[in-house]
Amino acid sequence: MDRNTLLTIVLSMGIYAGWYKFYVEPRQQTVKIEETVVVAPKTTPHEPSKTQRISFGSGDVRVANGGGFLKEWHLKDYALKLNTKGAVDLDSLTHAGAQITLAFDHPDFAYLYHAEGQLTTTSINNVPHIEWHYSDPNVQLSKKFVPMGTNLAHLTIDGTFLQHAPETAFISLSGVASQEDADLADRQIIYAPHDDSMDRVPLSKTPIEQRALPWSLDYIGITNRYFLLALLSGPGTKAPQGLIQPRGTDGGIVSLLYPLEHKKFHTELDVYFGPKEHDVLRTIHPKLDQAIDFGWFGIVAKPISNLLHTLYPFVHNYGLAIILLTLLLKALTYPLTYQSMKNMKKMATIQPLMQKLRDEHKDNKEVLNKEMMILMRKHGYNPAAGCLPIFIQMPVFYALYRVLYTSIDLYHAPFVLWIQDLSSKDPWYVTPILLSGTMYLQQRLTPNTISDPVQAKMMQFMPLFFGVFMLGLPAGLTLYMLTNALASILQQLILNRTLHADK
Repeated sequence: MDRNTLLTIVLSMGIYAGWYKFYVEPRQQTVKIEETVVVAPKTTPHEPSKTQRISFGSGDVRVANGGGFLKEWHLKDYALKLNTKGAVDLDSLTHAGAQITLAFDHPDFAYLYHAEGQLTTTSINNVPHIEWHYSDPNVQLSKKFVPMGTNLAHLTIDGTFLQHAPETAFISLSGVASQEDADLADRQIIYAPHDDSMDRVPLSKTPIEQRALPWSLDYIGITNRYFLLALLSGPGTKAPQGLIQPRGTDGGIVSLLYPLEHKKFHTELDVYFGPKEHDVLRTIHPKLDQAIDFGWFGIVAKPISNLLHTLYPFVHNYGLAIILLTLLLKALTYPLTYQSMKNMKKMATIQPLMQKLRDEHKDNKEVLNKEMMILMRKHGYNPAAGCLPIFIQMPVFYALYRVLYTSIDLYHAPFVLWIQDLSSKDPWYVTPILLSGTMYLQQRLTPNTISDPVQAKMMQFMPLFFGVFMLGLPAGLTLYMLTNALASILQQLILNRTLHADK
């Protein structure tokens, strides 16, 4: 990877960081909503809420009789930490405890948030069903939770108000931004307007502003880098509008809004909790795979992700698959690299002549520019020809970066020896140190086209900067960068010999 490519990647990362911070705000206009102060009436003390537990494909699920309907959900196939027994669960994703809360917009019905009814478990055709029923002189409510697959369940909610009724029912998910969380930057509220792309609200950006989502929504969710909890509008159910609200000072709530017609409401939802696997998410909903944050170049990242999955069966090791993928992409972009390097060689040749012109015409920019153009034309140097290959390669390198950063396949995936988790940093920092040394060697082999001594000095520290930058990043990413740097050195030696022969 030549210096211009490195600078382009660093610049693209900076641009992406700025875009992530300032552009992720949803595109809809903020709608002012009056706050409703919900105060539950005084009640006599009661026993703790009972729960029902069932086990199916992904693991154990516990449903509560009271506020948060979905109390627990454990993913037995994914450990929270490498070589431990604790499984990934709802709380590790949301940091907000129980999920799927039901509330109403009128204070007279605030008590229903914690209402305890009859919670029963039955089995129909060997499929467990959990049903909850509640009734009083004002209302009749019911919920039914039925497993549908490994990480999918179906939830039906019905309500009938017998006297006066509220106007809107809220079905909500909550997320909290824990400052001790290593995945804080990737913890988000997501929502997908119908017939539109998905939008994200980072939980790390607090406080979250209250805003209405005036479109019909296909789904809402809470996500981090590898896992997703989503509520999807069921088939045959009118897609509802939504609302995002702050949850204290460190989190947010996203809700689906259901207007009550004739004092009744009915909704069917699919509930997904599991890994962000591209093919699995698409089978559940055509847009659910957008929960995987591939960044700007998703159209490039998806084929690269598919290629990584294609290579894995040949080596049965994702570290080796990353190496093969990097080498393959390096070979595919070789013609562009050749053109860029050929142009850099020309630039290095005429650099002393250009500096001489700058010294001679430093007081007359018009004459200087004219003489520069004559000189470049005489030696066949085209600045655009050097930049174009770099900008064509940039989406490929950045897309590969995002694929390796977000791929669930690297979660606790071993490579060799001390690297037993490609999704975590190199515990001995061997690969970042090797990366710095390799990039320094690569820099020495690359033609120097920088005349400004300040810029040249900054470029000398680029290998050290990259090494420090990669210290805390996943080992899979560092492995990619190291492989790419080693391949670039080999490619540079070949190019130097080829270009010398051409000359």
